[in-house]
Amino acid sequence: MNLYVDTCVLPRCALETGRIYRERFGSSLGFELLMMFDLPNFEENLKNNLNLFPEGPLLFHEPVWGVDHAAKRGTPSGHRACTTCD
Repeated sequence: MNLYVDTCVLPRCALETGRIYRERFGSSLGFELLMMFDLPNFEENLKNNLNLFPEGPLLFHEPVWGVDHAAKRGTPSGHRACTTCD
C-alpha cells in the first residue's frame, strides 16, 4: 500500500519538509507534486530537493484544464500556467 502527500499541503517553497514523511514511511510514501513555478524560489527549491522523490511513487498534480505546466516561461501558455491557479 502506498501513501501520498500532495506537496500543496507542505509550506510553500519548502519541499524539504517532506523529508519528515519520507523518513517515517520510506518507499511506501509517494508525493503528488504541485508545480508552483509562479513562486519565485520554487524552481530552485525543486532542484535542491529532487533526491526526495525517487524513493517512492511520484504523481503530478493535474489536470488544471487548459494549462500546460511544461510551457516555456515568457510565452502566453507559460503565463497562463503561472496565473490560472491564483
